Amino acid sequence: MGELLPYRKTAIQMMRPYIEGEQLPDKVSISEADRLNGSPKVGDMIAVNPQSPDDMWLVAEKFFKDNYEPANTRPQAEGLKDAMIEVLAEKATSPECPTCGGNGLYDDGVCHDCNGMGMWTAGFWKEWAKSEALKRLEVQDG
Repeated sequence: MGELLPYRKTAIQMMRPYIEGEQLPDKVSISEADRLNGSPKVGDMIAVNPQSPDDMWLVAEKFFKDNYEPANTRPQAEGLKDAMIEVLAEKATSPECPTCGGNGLYDDGVCHDCNGMGMWTAGFWKEWAKSEALKRLEVQDG
């Protein structure tokens, strides 16, 4: 047998939940291991090959939960992450130091003008970058 290597899916997988008591057609493939674990059962998903709708298979609940998420959430999260990185890299309009009102801030949030930390903790810096990134994303979408 050949060596196992890691691969990431590049497509969205269409699935629907298994409905309790449903009689699945014979065209739905269920592995022997899944059958021995009691599938089909509530929590399992039925996957469909979009290029061949008669090609269906069962995805066990645990595998599904460990490996899948709704497709519409990831691009938004990635867009926000990218925008936050961009904001931090450019140091977009730096907010004022809450201690002295100055604008001379180090990356770690310490003010050059007063050496005050104020509320410039890593958490606040991250939240500020997130709010700036969301503003940029709204401008791009709007």
